[in-house]
Amino acid sequence: MKSGLLLFALILSGSIFSFYSCKRSGQQTATEETVNEHSNRTDSTSNYYIEVGQQYVNATQSVLAKNLLEAIDKDGALYALEFCNVRAHPLTDSLARVHHAGIRRVTDRTRNPANKANTMEMTQIALLQSNLAKGENLSPTVTEQSGKMVGYYPIVTNAMCLQCHGKPHVDISNATLDKIHALYPDDQATGYGVNELRGLWVVEMVR
Repeated sequence: MKSGLLLFALILSGSIFSFYSCKRSGQQTATEETVNEHSNRTDSTSNYYIEVGQQYVNATQSVLAKNLLEAIDKDGALYALEFCNVRAHPLTDSLARVHHAGIRRVTDRTRNPANKANTMEMTQIALLQSNLAKGENLSPTVTEQSGKMVGYYPIVTNAMCLQCHGKPHVDISNATLDKIHALYPDDQATGYGVNELRGLWVVEMVR
């Protein structure tokens, strides 16, 4: 996928706390003030890590896109497939080490089996797919897991993606399709249209 052209809808969101309590006229109770302060701190922390994770994703996409464009310029989509097969994972891993973070691409419909989403990631994908079906913008989210902040960033298809991920024999040429089958015998990553959820960038950040 031509990572540098992927569109992200970055809408920062935080937890919403609702509760019932008695109020004095025109004033918040001490309990309400405490909850609101906690909510603001939670929102601020979530937004901070969403922004940091987005920076890591942007930097990784930039490097992958540069290399992928060079591959396409050299020999078209066929060579781009060779690049993705051999170099995409090592490049992503090296950038993760530079940023001292875990950076991965995952999906529910794999080309490379190494990109298979786990249970938590599948839940995030299903939620985003539901939101997309409702016509809602897709937003990144962050959760705390085992002392780490884990950000989930939607990957949405565009017209360029369809050269390798669109409809066989329609968007994908016969030669490219043959190469996909040769490199990825169990490929599940075709049949997409424009503006569909291809998967997620997952960024693990130490608190």
